[in-house]
Amino acid sequence: MIKVLILGISYFTFYYLLGFAVVKLSNGNEKKDSIILSGFFCYAVLFFMIGFPLKLLKITITRIGITWIAFISICAVLILWKWHSDIKLDFIYRIQAIWKHKWISFGIFLIVLLEMSYIEFQGVPGSSLDASYYIGEISSGVFDNVAGITDPHSGAELNSFSMTYVMETYLLHSSVMCRIFQVAPLVEVRTIMAGIAVILYNVVLFHIGNCLFPRNYQKIFGLYLVAYIICMFSTSIYVPGSFFMNRAFEGKSFLANIFIPSVFMYFLKLAEKETLHVWLGMFLAICASYTYSM
Repeated sequence: MIKVLILGISYFTFYYLLGFAVVKLSNGNEKKDSIILSGFFCYAVLFFMIGFPLKLLKITITRIGITWIAFISICAVLILWKWHSDIKLDFIYRIQAIWKHKWISFGIFLIVLLEMSYIEFQGVPGSSLDASYYIGEISSGVFDNVAGITDPHSGAELNSFSMTYVMETYLLHSSVMCRIFQVAPLVEVRTIMAGIAVILYNVVLFHIGNCLFPRNYQKIFGLYLVAYIICMFSTSIYVPGSFFMNRAFEGKSFLANIFIPSVFMYFLKLAEKETLHVWLGMFLAICASYTYSM
């Protein structure tokens, strides 16, 4: 449980720091633009740039992990050194904003907690072919210490990479984290990444609501309630709830609930005002989506 919390907090720390750098470098407004989303997209793109070539060279998972942790740690230190004063002010601003709207913030927190609890304790186990591939691919990578050399369904040795999944470094990242931090693949994927999917989905939803109803937090909370009802009680594959509540950890869930809504959010922001940060955010979102679902 402690490892799960540490790893989850570490992910969001890196998302925040990278997102803050993206906002600053693109002349964005850290009070209005989504730092966490920008950082999540940037994190995925950076890992792809490092992990994908190493994967093709069949470098061991351990070496990829050491390389990545060293790189992302250096980035984090440089960001803190460059903008530590601005980051401190941003934290103070966000705490004050949450306290100012504490009841709405509590309501949103409660919805997020209910969604995460349902997915963790009551959601469909996900015994489909796709779900078993995700767990099997990560587990085989941890066991073999090399990604993509074993068929996750049969355990047979592969002569070449699967063309369907070769560019998806989402699974490679999970293998790296499980190998380095000694976390079970099922826990990293079904608990940590599913929880991240829930939180990021609600971040996207907040920013879409803020575009549609600027600073009208009562209406934004109403949007949360409608989205929650749809996700909880919909069974159609044509709505995000089908993947979101039952298979939140899969790449298609990230695509349907985070990447595509984020692009829609950026279009709404473009309609309001065209800025470099919005274009950069959309570019990062589209590029990052390929690392999660082809």
